Amino acid sequence: MITAIKQLEESMLQQLLIAGNMDEVINNTRWQKYINTSLTTLGIATASQRQIAKMGYNQIRDLSIESKIDILGKVFKESNIFEIKNQCLYFLDQHKQKKLEISLWPQLKEWVKFVDNWAHSDGLSSVFSMMLQHHLAILYPQLVAWNKSKNLWERRQSVVCLFYYSRTRKTFLSFEESIVLIKNLLHDKEYYVQKGIGWALREASNVYYDDTLDFIMQHIKEIKPAAYSAAIEKLLPQHKTQVKLMRKKKSTF
Repeated sequence: MITAIKQLEESMLQQLLIAGNMDEVINNTRWQKYINTSLTTLGIATASQRQIAKMGYNQIRDLSIESKIDILGKVFKESNIFEIKNQCLYFLDQHKQKKLEISLWPQLKEWVKFVDNWAHSDGLSSVFSMMLQHHLAILYPQLVAWNKSKNLWERRQSVVCLFYYSRTRKTFLSFEESIVLIKNLLHDKEYYVQKGIGWALREASNVYYDDTLDFIMQHIKEIKPAAYSAAIEKLLPQHKTQVKLMRKKKSTF
């Protein structure tokens, strides 16, 4: 198994280097700073990365989906290269519309532990949100647990996947079940958790507009600057003006 994982990771790396016209790994610090990651970043265009993932890898081509995800999960855990981890996430993304079986959830939820940046966090949110709409009762307890985690990326995950790109989905948790997770993190000190709250409220307004508007108005003083702009982005102009006036009067930031 260890040999197979190393071979797959090496194959991924070679394909990425070819796509980037690179002879060796050279860290792209500009991209690294943008993603805000400790991982090595090659700086290869996303379209090229996705094309490589679409072609697939011979090492896992004939394996079952369970075995593929098991091996890719180990690569995601062990690799220190941003784009190699992306290859693992792109595989999940290719299968998310086919309703990833809930039997895979115990494996997939562990991937969050090996995230250190918003891009990979959002990649998992995209997949988890699709699983959530088909398995609300099973995934919700995990979101509750993540909501209280010491790991900032687990806390972020607990709110971002609630309504991730809501217009592409049909089924959601109730507003009450969702908003309690968001409310719990309103005072979180981590910047990327706050950005996640803003995104969650923005997308929630597509699904539960009146309830979300009421929540924003009631908690306007508590919504942190990092969350605020995204939180009100989808509000109707008249409501956005009203909220801005309320915030100006009440703001202590």
